[in-house]
Amino acid sequence: MLDRRKTTAFLSKLTASRLSDKNNYWGREVCFDYGTQKVRRIDYLQFCPEGTLSIDSLEKGIYRGYEIKSCKADFDSGFGKNFICEYNYMVMTMWTYKDLVESGKLDELPIFVGILIAVPDRKSKTNREILLEEFDNPSPLPNDNDINGWKLAPIRNSLKTYRKKPTLEMMFCLMRSRNI
Repeated sequence: MLDRRKTTAFLSKLTASRLSDKNNYWGREVCFDYGTQKVRRIDYLQFCPEGTLSIDSLEKGIYRGYEIKSCKADFDSGFGKNFICEYNYMVMTMWTYKDLVESGKLDELPIFVGILIAVPDRKSKTNREILLEEFDNPSPLPNDNDINGWKLAPIRNSLKTYRKKPTLEMMFCLMRSRNI
């Protein structure tokens, strides 16, 4: 298994590739409540509008937050549990997931938070089949951080919840993170 820094870089690259779509708008390390003592940062924030041709289709858009967790210590750090979007996800390796299951730490996550696992992209198999195989025998992550042949598979789906911030603030923070 790679060290924490390399694992984080790999998971970040894989998450960014998942978000890169012409109909999605996203930013990395998006800060909220900037200038206060309660500054929060989401690793990746994605805005998915219903459409782009009318005001209401933009206002009805949803936000998805992604937090990268490279190991159990990262999960326990107290950082990166900012679940303020309609859909919230933790992104991790199968090793991290297994450590969290064995330690009972996953019970600390709210039920609405989804979990995405980095797995090899075996096109001939379903996500369920891949996840079961990976749980029994996790594949090593590539040493060169090459994400070709890898994908994020949901081992637990995110459930829609109420957003904690108004869309204007969410959009402002997203734009600020992109240096626009």
